[in-house]
Amino acid sequence: MNMRVRLSVIAVGAGLGLSVLGLAGCSQEAAPVAQQGSNRGEPTLAERPAGGTVSEEAAAPPEITLPADTTPGTPTPATAPRPIASEETRLAAARQLVGRWKGEVELNEEVALKMGLPAPVVKTLQSMKAMLEFHPSGEAVMIATTKTDDGPQEVEVHAHWGISQVEENAVTIAWQEDKGKMEAVQVNFEGKDIFTRPPPGNQANLDIGQMRFTRMR
Repeated sequence: MNMRVRLSVIAVGAGLGLSVLGLAGCSQEAAPVAQQGSNRGEPTLAERPAGGTVSEEAAAPPEITLPADTTPGTPTPATAPRPIASEETRLAAARQLVGRWKGEVELNEEVALKMGLPAPVVKTLQSMKAMLEFHPSGEAVMIATTKTDDGPQEVEVHAHWGISQVEENAVTIAWQEDKGKMEAVQVNFEGKDIFTRPPPGNQANLDIGQMRFTRMR
């Protein structure tokens, strides 16, 4: 993929709300480093053990509203979304998220083309696959792959997460990638084993598509 198309995919990914989940938010400088992850002798997400059963005590990630003496590199109370749901509700939502998920982009090609996205960008977005794992420690790993004219491209992202708000089937996740700022990411559950990540913004964004994640284990 040439640089212009690559940057277009990054921009479109941000518009779809995928960047906050690590799919398209890598900078031009960071992307090659992420792509080299599987070449450093480190196991890919698919090769890593899924871990044992999550206990009730370990099910919830660390609190999102942090004390004033928070350690460097972690979100401060001013930037971290404040939890609104009860602790019990957030614990239940955390338990539901912990585990390994596979994701696919559901893109409305007709709408995307009408919005002016280049056909190569649409094709690349349609090929996007992701594997996402939420750990009970509050850490998360996502590996996203796309098919391009230059062959498969892979990006690996590490982040910290926690539950900020729960309203029926809508769960707001506090998501912070390494060296990044805290983001509020809303996902919508369809039962226990499927959730979707709709793009933020206006109806035009909503019409273009969403990301759908299905539980692997």
